[in-house]
Amino acid sequence: MNFIKCLFGNTGRRLSVNEGIKLTMNAPYPHEFKCFTYGTENHKQLIDLGINSILVCDEPYMFPENQLWAHKIYAWLRGNCYRNFIYSDWDVIQTKPLPNKFDELLSKHTFLASLRQYHKPKCTWRSDHQRKTPCASFLYFGNQKVVQDIWELWEKMGKPRKEEAVLAKYTDINNELDLDYYYNVFDSHNFFYLKNESIFKENVEPLFRHYNRQEIPRFLKRLAK
Repeated sequence: MNFIKCLFGNTGRRLSVNEGIKLTMNAPYPHEFKCFTYGTENHKQLIDLGINSILVCDEPYMFPENQLWAHKIYAWLRGNCYRNFIYSDWDVIQTKPLPNKFDELLSKHTFLASLRQYHKPKCTWRSDHQRKTPCASFLYFGNQKVVQDIWELWEKMGKPRKEEAVLAKYTDINNELDLDYYYNVFDSHNFFYLKNESIFKENVEPLFRHYNRQEIPRFLKRLAK
């Protein structure tokens, strides 16, 4: 399976991301990945760490503040150099070895994302479930058309700041969230664990886990012992 990440922003403003990079570099089950990087300083930081970094542009930002998370969507577009791939944030790590038929399991899907719930409404076009969106921390893209459709939808929606709103629109049916349909078609509950935020929770140990900013220092401290 192909894995990608992205990195953007000024180093001084990325404290939580820098902690995530430490987490990734100390993951118990590391895997190869390609990072699409904005900014020569960020690029050098990753190269010095031995990470396969692809420089997207010389500046740390390519989009304005009100389109901030388009940096991730554009990185997914660049990931179309692969037929299919997994995108994960820096605070997501693999927790156990991948099964032999991992690629085959994923090939049954075109798009996967864990459904999460926020405290405030994010999808105001819906009549219900306005706080629920796909989580953009861990995503599977099964073909290149999915990414292109999401990019075009972002443009059609007026280039919103949050990428998860675009993913929600993409997975909705007639502008509404169908929970049963989402669970069966899009949810990554068998692969990814988003602590305390996932709508669907399974009694299985996931392959990938998200660590929040409070958990990362504790995890790194345990490793240092």
